[in-house]
Amino acid sequence: MAQFNGLGVNWTGTLLGAVAAVMAPIPVLFYLYGHKIRARSKFASDYVVTVQAHGKDNVG
Repeated sequence: MAQFNGLGVNWTGTLLGAVAAVMAPIPVLFYLYGHKIRARSKFASDYVVTVQAHGKDNVG
């Protein structure tokens, strides 16, 4: 509410729209580069080893 009072309805809407537009490609980037991110993660590699040790074929 303070944001609307301070900036006004038009500027608040513009600011929120700009933030949403900047963040919109993030899921696509995770889809495209997720395997590289997971390859660098210690936790993701531990998960793959654990799943394979339990005999599950589908790691995801």
